[in-house]
Amino acid sequence: MKQKQQGYSAAFITLESGDITASQLRAVADMAREFSAEGRIRTGFVQDIVFRWVKDEDLAKLYAKLLEVGLANSGALTMASVVGCSGTTSCNLALTNSHRLAKEVQRKFLELKLDEDDDLRDSTIKISGCPNSCGQHEIATIGFYGGGGRLGKDMYPLYTMSLGGRADGNSMLGLITTKVPTKRVIPTILKIIEIFKSEKRSGEVLDSWINRVIEGSGGPKIKSINDIKELLKPVVAPPTIEQDPDFYVDYGNDGIYHAKTGRGECAA
Repeated sequence: MKQKQQGYSAAFITLESGDITASQLRAVADMAREFSAEGRIRTGFVQDIVFRWVKDEDLAKLYAKLLEVGLANSGALTMASVVGCSGTTSCNLALTNSHRLAKEVQRKFLELKLDEDDDLRDSTIKISGCPNSCGQHEIATIGFYGGGGRLGKDMYPLYTMSLGGRADGNSMLGLITTKVPTKRVIPTILKIIEIFKSEKRSGEVLDSWINRVIEGSGGPKIKSINDIKELLKPVVAPPTIEQDPDFYVDYGNDGIYHAKTGRGECAA
C-alpha cells in the first residue's frame, strides 16, 4: 500500500490466524532492520504484520525474503484474511476450534482466488470460539461465535452467525442470523456470496449489500435477512451421525465433539 510520503509503501503480511514460528519472527526482525526506515514492524487487530516506510524499489527484495521463509502469503487486507481467536487450541472457555476454522476458511478462499474479487475486498470474516469477543465477531461482515448443537443424543460443533457488523464511521454490531454447524461454515459463506452476486446492484460490494438487506431495502428477491435464512436452511441442516460421522468432529480434533469449558485465558 502506497504511503502518502512519496517513494515509500507499507507492506502487509498475512498470517494464518496470527500464527508465526520463532524462526520466522527472527527473519522478520532482520527484514525490519534491512527494509523499514523505522526499523520495526507493527501488528494489528486483523492478525497481520505491517512493514512501514519501505522504499518502493525495495518491495521486490522484501517479497523475495518473505518467500524464502514462507511468509509471502496473498490475501492481505481482503476477506480472505480471516481473524480467529485461539479457540480450543489453548483457551479453556472455548467451545469450538475457531483458530483452526479460520485457517480452513482462509485456505479455501485463497484456493478459489476470492482475495482477488473486488466485490469482497472491504468485507471481513471474524470467528470466536465462544460468545466472548476475542475474535471480534460482532464487528465482522460475517461473524461467528462457537457453541454446540445436538441431533438426538449426538452433539456437534456449531457457530452462531451474525451479519452486517462493522467498525468504520457507521459502526454497528452484526445482526444474529442463524446457527451454522462447523462443517457447514465454508459452504454457508460461499452460499451468501452466491446470493449476493445474483442480487447486487452495479458497483455494490458485499458489505454494503448485507447492510441494505438488514435495513429492509433489499431486492429483487432477497427483501430481508429472513429470505437469506430460508435459502441457507438446506445448507445448515445437520445429517445423522450415521450419514456423516465427520460432521460431529471439530476441526483439528479426532474424537466426537462434546462441550466442556474450564478456566479461561481471556478477560471473562
